[in-house]
Amino acid sequence: MKKYILKLISIIFFLLIIVQINSYATDKVVVLDPGHGGVDTGAVNSAYGIVERDVNLKIANYVKEYLSEYAGINVILTHKGFQEGTMKLEKRVEVAKKNNADLLLCLHCNSSPYGNLYGAEAFVTVNNCLPKYNQECTKVGNLILNNLNKLGIVNRGVKTKLSGDKEDIYSDGTLGDYYGIIRYSMMRSSKKDPQINIQNGEGISTVLVEHCFVNGSDINYLNSEEKIKQLAKADADAVVEYYGLRLKKELVSSVELDKKELKMLKNSKEKLAAKVLPDTSINKNVKWKSSDEKVAKVDENGEITAVGIGNAVITVTTDEGKFTSECSVNVTGIEVEAKEIYLLKDEKFKINYEPKDMPVNFEIDKEDAIKIDENRNVIGLKDGIAKVTVKSKLDATLSDTITVHVKQLKESQKLKVNNLKEEYFKLTRIKKQITVENFKKNFEVSDDMEVKIENNKNEYITTGTQVVILDKATKNIIKKYECLVFGDINKDGNISASDYVLIKNHIMELNKLDSKTLEVADVSRDGDISAKDYVLIKNNIMNGTELPIE
Repeated sequence: MKKYILKLISIIFFLLIIVQINSYATDKVVVLDPGHGGVDTGAVNSAYGIVERDVNLKIANYVKEYLSEYAGINVILTHKGFQEGTMKLEKRVEVAKKNNADLLLCLHCNSSPYGNLYGAEAFVTVNNCLPKYNQECTKVGNLILNNLNKLGIVNRGVKTKLSGDKEDIYSDGTLGDYYGIIRYSMMRSSKKDPQINIQNGEGISTVLVEHCFVNGSDINYLNSEEKIKQLAKADADAVVEYYGLRLKKELVSSVELDKKELKMLKNSKEKLAAKVLPDTSINKNVKWKSSDEKVAKVDENGEITAVGIGNAVITVTTDEGKFTSECSVNVTGIEVEAKEIYLLKDEKFKINYEPKDMPVNFEIDKEDAIKIDENRNVIGLKDGIAKVTVKSKLDATLSDTITVHVKQLKESQKLKVNNLKEEYFKLTRIKKQITVENFKKNFEVSDDMEVKIENNKNEYITTGTQVVILDKATKNIIKKYECLVFGDINKDGNISASDYVLIKNHIMELNKLDSKTLEVADVSRDGDISAKDYVLIKNNIMNGTELPIE
């Protein structure tokens, strides 16, 4: 029980780590605080009708508007403006804390009693117990001041100012900051609240910006809407640079293929075109992949080559964002089931090919060695090697070839297969976990022949095992068989849960089986792969119920 509890705790701890990691993958949160508000107007220039409260709110709204064009950032205002009452600094900081702000940017304009001062300045915390406080906030402040300076506003520098109240002590024992909004970002909002631990990063990175003076010569930067927009853009550009943000229009949002389906003939080529969206995105790089390269190959330019009959899915994936689009490819042509066969004299072998409904001609290069009857059976006539070309009547370029080896046994020679079912050189009626040595006992051959088993040195006879009958003296192949062990889908000679899963995944279209594997997956022998088949396998595994092996 103790081990179980420890294991459970470990799993929970691991999941918490994953959740924590995922939380870091979210957008950066920037909270903008338009200074003052309501009856607290801030600085006023009556001659020009400029009220700091209103300017601050305009700057905040324009910053939010500019940053809305960028990905990876969430901008929140502490308030949307108000004409009555006031908003405490603690409440403004509370908005930042509740939203787990990465940055609290406090927007102000300055004033002087005699109108003789000018320029922009920024204030940050004096605390440097973690880089995110003084060090990183100073970087943000400098970026903003440098941008404002490009507009002509004098850079008065990034500054700190300590509180005069000896009770304003941070959790690391240092004296707090003078400006309340910076101080409350680093400590509790009221003495009733528990102290926050800034050493653990619980403080909010805060920058207070005094953009310019509402009186004196700086009025030239506040006397029009366009100039206020320029102040806001200076702030927004600094945030963009600091976080390395990119415009949404520059980022890939999806990819589209010009074709969703293709019907191709074997050996033909087609070109797919991928359109990376939006058109304004910068990284247009994509990668191509085929689900089955035995059917269709695709190069780095989206050119598809049909190499085999069947179905494949071509997928294009963007480098940026890993967005995908797919095209289903159906390849038709002529493809024979068996490329090489070994016949005894007078034996028959039926030619099977795909697609079954395509009209074809059969061409034989040595008609004295073999013939083909009206049922597509190749019949061995005498010793020799012949080739059969299966050629489409609709398109002569579509063809496939079978090599036929014919052997006539001597009267003294014997070749007999017992207990197994033999049909078109496929051997069935094979139970699971039959050893190679026991399996060999099913073959009666004369002394001048040998039975060779080819199954990659597996202990058991598996689906796909090749049985080769050789002439001992010449080592020439007389006959070749392929073994089918019904239910042995993973080709290990046993029936296990992995076989059950492979059938289930095929039915659910998670991972399709190939044509040869489909044959042994049809354990019910009804010509279809269905729930009936994996139920039979499941019952065999769990209850020992025998599978049909015919």
